[in-house]
Parts: sequence; C-alpha cells; structure tokens
Amino acid sequence: MWKDPRLTWTIRVWAELLNLEEIAFVILTRDEEQAWISSNLRRHIQSRNFTEKYNFGITSSLKTFLIANSCKYVEYQFEHLLLHPEKTIAELNAFLDIELTVDDLKSVYKYPLYKKSRNWKDKLKATAIYLKNFGERYH
Repeated sequence: MWKDPRLTWTIRVWAELLNLEEIAFVILTRDEEQAWISSNLRRHIQSRNFTEKYNFGITSSLKTFLIANSCKYVEYQFEHLLLHPEKTIAELNAFLDIELTVDDLKSVYKYPLYKKSRNWKDKLKATAIYLKNFGERYH
C-alpha cells in the first residue's frame, strides 16, 4: 500500500516491476477545506488555492496513469469514509472482494466517526497559523 503523493511520484517506476492487472487502486482524497486545515495545523503553511491545485494535480496525475494503463480503481473522499463508514466499507468490500467491518476501521482510526475530523475551532487555529506565517514570509 502506498499513500499519496508517494504513489503518484513512484507509480511509473513500480509499473515496470509489478503486474498492474493484479493490483486494485483506491484513491482516497480529502475535502479541500479539511486538507487545508490539516496542512496548516501541521505547520505546512499553504494557501487554500495552493492546497486545492496541489491535491488536484496529484490526483489527476495518478488517475491519468491508471486510465492509460487500464487499471481498476475507485475514488473516495476521506470524509465520506468518516461520515458514512458502513456504506463506504461495503463499497470497498465489493470492489476489493474483502470483508472489512466498521469495527476494523475503529481499530485503526482513533477519532470519532460520523463527523469530520476538523471542526470550526481547528479552522480558526489554522487560519491564525496561516496569517501569522504568511505575514512573516513577506517581511
């Protein structure tokens, strides 16, 4: 299993070494606002515009490769998994021919399900971090 953006950066090398017909790909994106909040809270200072363009570029590059190589894939937003875990897991099970449960998700995800991972307080903190660091970059 590779996590973006590493997979996008290395897939063309791996394609020479692996049989892509035997691999199923799950593209797990993020809600743009949630991604922006998380990045800035981790002190990866980014504008909303940069976050959106970067994430779109990474996902587009990977999907272009997968389509060109007739690879099977599904795409979900991480937030969809959090908000609708039963439905998302059922779809993943059907796609991957596996039998995961919500309990499996709970065993590896320590935060509450059925709500987004970042709330309005996180957004305010991320905004403050961004504004503080944005200002310092130009002085």
